[in-house]
Amino acid sequence: MIAASEKDLTLFKKTCDDADRLCIESNSGRSRHSLHRVWFQILRMRIAGMYYLRRDLTDNILSQAAKKDMQTKQVALVDDASQLGDRMVRHAPSLSPDVDKMIEEAKEMCKDIEGISLEEKKMIFSVMGGDVGTGVGSFGGHWYQCPNGHVYTIGECGGAMQQTTCPECGQSVGGGDHRLDQSNSVANDFLREVGARQNLRS
Repeated sequence: MIAASEKDLTLFKKTCDDADRLCIESNSGRSRHSLHRVWFQILRMRIAGMYYLRRDLTDNILSQAAKKDMQTKQVALVDDASQLGDRMVRHAPSLSPDVDKMIEEAKEMCKDIEGISLEEKKMIFSVMGGDVGTGVGSFGGHWYQCPNGHVYTIGECGGAMQQTTCPECGQSVGGGDHRLDQSNSVANDFLREVGARQNLRS
């Protein structure tokens, strides 16, 4: 999966912290709650993205030491998400079941990886799908694969606007002008595995 870089995350956190201070100064509780919900979702997506990197990248691309360091950072992000979740629940107690579930899912993604089961794939699809979308060919995010079958996502409208390389095999992924690279395709096998069968196309 393609996830926000650590530099992007740090920059966005600074922006959120600045906005949080403004909300406190202006006594705008509703705006602050909305800000916390956005940051909470970004943290979840980053945690899931790091899980994919630890799981999918071979040791010659990402060393075991680097993976362990990434795992430590995941745990720290889960702590941040837990604190945000507590604030969200204090403002809106009805969110408690959903927040608790999402925190537990994030904690599962911090564990040591010994292969991935179907249930884990479904869990990851659920977490990532909440942010990038679960449909295929619909507004809200798409699930694709490189020529070697490594799955990645494109958020927002799902149209490919940037070309890069697969972090696992080096093949081209993405595209440009909302058009997917011809060597890439919808990740149909993965979507069937996790039960997202609607609107599948080749």
